[in-house]
Amino acid sequence: MKKIIITSISLLFLSTSAFALDPLGPPVATSKDDNVVIAGLEYLYSEMDLHADSLLVETPLGNLQFPSTEIKAIKMNKIYVNIKSILGDNYDIFLRLGITDASPDKNKNHENLAGYIGDSDYGLTFGGGFRTTLYQSRDGKTKWGLLAQLSYAPLDFDEKIYSVNGSDVSLSANVDMLEIQLAAGPSFQITDQISIYGGPFLHFVKGNAEIRGNVNELSVQGSSDLEQISELGGFIGLTAELAKNTKFNIEFQLTDDAEAIGLRLVHKF
Repeated sequence: MKKIIITSISLLFLSTSAFALDPLGPPVATSKDDNVVIAGLEYLYSEMDLHADSLLVETPLGNLQFPSTEIKAIKMNKIYVNIKSILGDNYDIFLRLGITDASPDKNKNHENLAGYIGDSDYGLTFGGGFRTTLYQSRDGKTKWGLLAQLSYAPLDFDEKIYSVNGSDVSLSANVDMLEIQLAAGPSFQITDQISIYGGPFLHFVKGNAEIRGNVNELSVQGSSDLEQISELGGFIGLTAELAKNTKFNIEFQLTDDAEAIGLRLVHKF
């Protein structure tokens, strides 16, 4: 029985999941004019492969250490309310508050823990950042700038119950995740109503996962530090003016391990 339980734990606790990416938007500040505050609604869907560090599992039979691994096709939905304050023609700051969920692809992760936990509930996420314009052409149609943003999301993954090697198993997970993105690039005014933007971005992830459950009558728990070395990606987007002071954005983000599409509706006050 001891051998069966150890084998079951070994199959289950190979890794855990992590996630990231937020909407970027134009990497330049918004012109002040007579408006000083912008409110927006944002949505981002992403799918990505991410790295998980080695996992330490505590059991009544002793501690087990499992190697790092890759988690495949983590799907996420993020919905934000974004409030931005225009400090001047060259600086913006913004805050975000919203909800997010995560769902690892069970078929692509049957050899690691991501295939053996449930999907997460929608959890609260929040963050913020700033944008600055570094260069603007004389006609104001071409701008270059920088964007820095971060977000934090705690997520609870539903308990999942099943059988492995004849053992009854139940597992749940709690994940805390901090994400940072740094972007740079231009924004080009194509017409009076349409502009495009894009450029490269760097992407950093730090987090921690706590896994708890039972294998037969034994209580088990594990923890893993989650991190991703800086990763270079690219983004491109389009902004269209729908009405006076109201704009719509659509953008696409891509890295070696992830892709995302985002939508924004913003209004100046």
